[in-house]
Amino acid sequence: MNSAHQNPDMELSVIVPVYNSSKTLKELTRRLDKAILDLGITDFELVYVNDGSKDDSWKVIRDLCRQYKRLKGVNLSRNYGQHNAIMCGFNRVKGRYVITLDDDLQNPPEEIGKLYDRIQDGFDVVYGRVKE
Repeated sequence: MNSAHQNPDMELSVIVPVYNSSKTLKELTRRLDKAILDLGITDFELVYVNDGSKDDSWKVIRDLCRQYKRLKGVNLSRNYGQHNAIMCGFNRVKGRYVITLDDDLQNPPEEIGKLYDRIQDGFDVVYGRVKE
C-alpha cells in the first residue's frame, strides 16, 4: 500500500467495519491484539469503523479504545455499507500492510499469521477463503 498516511514505522493495520456487533467486539479485540503480538509485531493499529450501528457498538468501541492503545475508532454518521466503511478505514490507516476483517468472528483473528506470512513471501495481495 502506498498512502499519504503511511508511516514507515507502522508494520500492520487491521480495518474492521462494525455494524451492530457490540456483543463480539471485546472478544474480537482481545483475540486480534493477541494474534498480532504472537507474530512478534508490536507496531500495529486496529481501526474499527462503526457503520451506523443501531446497538451500542460505538460505546463499546470507545471503551475499548481506552483499554487498547493501538485501537482507533471511527464513527460514521449513518450506515454507508461495509465497502464504504472499509474505504473509510483505508483513508485512516498508517501501516505498511493492511488487513480487513469482519466483526463477527466468522474468520478467526488467529489466521492473520497465515496472511502475513504469505505477504512476507513477496505477494502484492493475499486473501483467504473458507475451505469447503
